[in-house]
This record gives sequence, C-alpha cells and structure tokens, in this order.
Amino acid sequence: MNQYFLLIACLQLWSLITPVNPASTWGPLIFIFAVSASKEAWDDYHRFLSDKIANEKQVWIVKHGIKSFGA
Repeated sequence: MNQYFLLIACLQLWSLITPVNPASTWGPLIFIFAVSASKEAWDDYHRFLSDKIANEKQVWIVKHGIKSFGA
C-alpha cells in the first residue's frame, strides 16, 4: 500500500500534472514511513533482548551418557 502512495508522491513532483503542492503528499508519507520504521526498530530491539536472554541460558549437555552443565 505504501508503494502506491510513494508512486503518487513521485508523480506529484512533475508540476505539469499535479494540481496540488507536493508537500501535502510528501509530508504525511514521510511521517508514515518514520512511524513504521520506528515501530520496526522497537520490535527488533525487543527481539534482540529476548534472543540474548535465550542464548545466555545455561543448559545440561549429555555426551556419551555423561551429563555435564554447559553455558
């Protein structure tokens, strides 16, 4: 859906075919992209934290019938 609005915004840069100011399209589009990018960054950061906790858990390792504690 954002690709459609990006295409329309690019077409509005051509002053012969647009009846409106291109800023009226680019402003909201940039805002939506910034909000989407911020949300993705927030989700990635929390995924990184949860992965770090899971990867640092200590586990029991069984090799050849011998149980040992590993990191």
